[in-house]
Amino acid sequence: MARLRFAALGLCVVLLAAGLSYAGTTGSRTNSRADGSRSCPVTLPNHPASPPFGVSRKLGYRQGQIATDLWPFGVTLVQRSDITPDGSLGVKVGWYRYGRGRIRIAATRLDKPGRVIRTSVPSGYGSTGFQASGIYFPSAGCWKVTATVGRSHLTYVTVVLEMQVVRGRVIE
Repeated sequence: MARLRFAALGLCVVLLAAGLSYAGTTGSRTNSRADGSRSCPVTLPNHPASPPFGVSRKLGYRQGQIATDLWPFGVTLVQRSDITPDGSLGVKVGWYRYGRGRIRIAATRLDKPGRVIRTSVPSGYGSTGFQASGIYFPSAGCWKVTATVGRSHLTYVTVVLEMQVVRGRVIE
């Protein structure tokens, strides 16, 4: 149990460092621009009261008829093994659909112009409930992700970073 707590604390420190490091690469220590706007206004969990299967209360985020789990601190870390041959940063994202319909996913890079993302939404999950997906970001950066089911939309903002491990230490 103590090892698990230590590992969780280590992950929190790494995520915090990654976020601060990203803020530093955007030219700001405070993650703010001179005009007062944020360089990447990440979305934090809104902790749904009774989360559905596949969505945690701690990291859960719900808008309308769609829910998902967000990455801690708004930072999506992509392992080297999840980088595709074309350099895209792939992540698996689980969604929960309260309403009926096929989920559509789109994303826009906010911090500078970026290429269009690729997504994978496999069939076989039915028209309601849990839906697995893959999102392939063409580059690291600040991304706004929007999922749509019917007329319902869920939008969140995340910093996507490549995670590297060197001699047992996680670095950005």
